[in-house]
Amino acid sequence: AKNSFIIGDMPFLSYQVNVEQAVENAGRFIKEAACDCVKLEGGSDMANVVKAIVRAGIPVCAHIGLTPQTATMLSGFKVQGKDAEGARELVESAKDLEEAGAFMVVMEASQMQGRGHGW
Repeated sequence: AKNSFIIGDMPFLSYQVNVEQAVENAGRFIKEAACDCVKLEGGSDMANVVKAIVRAGIPVCAHIGLTPQTATMLSGFKVQGKDAEGARELVESAKDLEEAGAFMVVMEASQMQGRGHGW
């Protein structure tokens, strides 16, 4: 894929254990898989990891909403952000991840009801 932008999906537990390991694994992934950026799942709780990876010079795509790697913690694959509070949490996560340096945020299977309420 010479002219394609390749996003490497960080495997489960390759970035959740600690920040140092996350940066090391992201760097290894970029080098060995020849991808252009890494993608990791998680909301505001992953902002510190995103920030460290970006600080190391690696572009990060964040993934919020339905996150398949942790779907079992959510009682299966369920739409996220179905009520106002859930929608607010997703928006806050997106903002936190952007502030941490993520250049893109994927929001999967989210139902953002209540549009036009300032969030």
